[in-house]
Amino acid sequence: MAGEEANRTLHLVLGAPVSRVCFAVAKAVAFLLLVSAAGALLWGAAAVAPLLVGVEVGKAHLLAMMAHLTACALFH
Repeated sequence: MAGEEANRTLHLVLGAPVSRVCFAVAKAVAFLLLVSAAGALLWGAAAVAPLLVGVEVGKAHLLAMMAHLTACALFH
C-alpha cells in the first residue's frame, strides 16, 4: 500500500471494501501474470530471431535463456 500513495491511487484502494490479504494476493497475482506474459512474449521473440538471422539455437538453450530472463524479471 505504500506505493499506492505515491501513485495517487490510494483513494481507490481505500474506497473498495477489500481485506489487506485479498489486496496483496490480487497484486501478487497481477504481477505474476504480467511477468508471465512478458516471458511468453520474449520466448516468441527469442524463437523467431534465430530463424531470421539463420542461426541454430537448441530448444534447451532457448528454455534456459527464457527461464533466466523470467527469473530476473521476477526478482528484480
